[in-house]
Parts: sequence; C-alpha cells; structure tokens
Amino acid sequence: MTVDLRIQKYRDYETFFLRSKAIFRAYEKVDTHSHDLSRTYSFCPIPGGRNGGHEKRLVQIFFGNRPFDSTTQFVTDDKSGIPSRHLRLLTEAGALLQYYREPSGAVTCLLMPAQVENRCCREDFIVLDRISNPLKLLDRAVTWRHWKYFISYMHCTCIDGDPNLLDRARTAWIRFRKLRVVKNEEAGTVLGKWFWKSVSFALTVGLSGFLLLLLPKPPTPDVSKVQVVQESPDTMRARDAEVKRLDDIAATMSSMSRDIDFLKSLTSTPIAVKVIELPEKPKDTDTSPPPPKPVTHKKKSQ
Repeated sequence: MTVDLRIQKYRDYETFFLRSKAIFRAYEKVDTHSHDLSRTYSFCPIPGGRNGGHEKRLVQIFFGNRPFDSTTQFVTDDKSGIPSRHLRLLTEAGALLQYYREPSGAVTCLLMPAQVENRCCREDFIVLDRISNPLKLLDRAVTWRHWKYFISYMHCTCIDGDPNLLDRARTAWIRFRKLRVVKNEEAGTVLGKWFWKSVSFALTVGLSGFLLLLLPKPPTPDVSKVQVVQESPDTMRARDAEVKRLDDIAATMSSMSRDIDFLKSLTSTPIAVKVIELPEKPKDTDTSPPPPKPVTHKKKSQ
C-alpha cells in the first residue's frame, strides 16, 4: 500500500466523520421502529466518541444511560465508623454502534449490546463489518444496513425493548454469521464452529476408513480345495439312536408333567361330603338274659 492511498483513506473517513451525525439523525427520524427507544433512552450520535468527542478516529452512535431500579445499601463513614443507609440507582446503558479507523485506513464496525447492571450479556461485542475502503461509508445503503442491525440488536438486548420477528432474525443472523468476542476472548462465529466440527467428523470417519483399507485382508478359502467328509454308517446309527433316546426321555417328562397337573387340579377342587344319618339304637328292656345252666358231672361207672 502506498502512502498516497492510505492518506486518501484518511480523508474519506474524515468526510464520513463530519457527516455521520447528520446521517444517523436522519435515520432516527425516518425509522419509526426506533422512536420508542429514543423516548425511553437518549439517542446520541457523537463523532469523536462519548468521552468528549476528541478522538478523530472514532464515531459512536448509542443510546444513553437511564435508571431502571433502586437498591438500599449501608455505607460506613470513614470518620465516625457508623453505617448509614443510602439509596443507589441501578442503571442501564443502551447499545452502541462504533466505527473505528485503523492505522491502515480500514474501518472496523462494532456492535455492543445494552449493558444492564447485575446481568451478564451473551457477548461483549460483535464485529459487524470490516471496510477496507472508507469511501463505502458515504454510501447510504451501507450505513442504513448497519443502522437496522443496530436498532434490532438494541430491541433484543435492552430491558424494555419490543423486538418483532424481524429483529430477532437479524440478531440471530449476526450472532450466527459474525465474529463475536465473549469475556475478552475471541469466540469465533457459530457458523465457523459448525463448519469445523463437520470437517473434523468427516476427517475422523475418512481416516478410519483409510486405515481399514491399509489393514491386510484375511485369505479367502479356496473352494476347490475343500473336501467333503461323509460320516460312516455306524456313526449315523449311533447318532440316530441317541436322538431317539432323547425324544423318549422328553416324551416321558411331558407325560409326567401332565399327570402332575392333573393331580394338582384334583387337589384344588373341593370335595363334596354327604352326611348320612344312622338309625337310632333300640332302647334296653327290663328282661335280662336267662342265667347259665349249671354244669353237671356224670359219675363214671365202675
């Protein structure tokens, strides 16, 4: 790059620097979707940055700070040592669109989310665009596209935003497609992560297949050398007898099982008992049996 080309880029950026405030003021008046944000937050297009506007390489367009809640804190006085209660306001800072001229003359466009106290953001900022020729910033189509991303991002990240479906789609697209910085570290793009994961998976599977091709294959048997061995008749008769014996044992066990089931069914059914009444015995009478006759012994004759 020649010195004249770099100096020309500086001059083109300076032209954009001087016109930037009027450009984005006009966008805010035309875009009705940003009017609610302007009433809630103060809209500030500041060439030179929010710290006094003295940085000639910087253009910042942002929504200002505003309190959204309050909290009570106890603060100890250094002199008396007695704690006292103080009311502190919780503030929110709006989103920011920033153009920064690099030493080479190229311009980096950053998009920062709304900063809410006691709440973490998904990213520190997004690299929305890199413009090698600052003359493109004088094209209203380029800055208008940046403006639409800026308003959608503000609606999606601030507390009282009202994002529509298009705002959510724009925010999801820049998070998916653009470079993000999370916790002061480059997180890359979601698209890039998916791409490298797919490449890694494809290389892993492809390398596995390549290694399988390198492994030696086992020799295939020669069909012509395979011999068919026929069993002898004695072996076949012995095997048939053994099979028949096993079949007889199985049949016997099956018959025994059926008999056991039959006995179980008999024991499980109730037995009917019929009560038979016997006739009553006749009552005893007063007649007693006759006494036994005395036994007489005959004398033997002499």
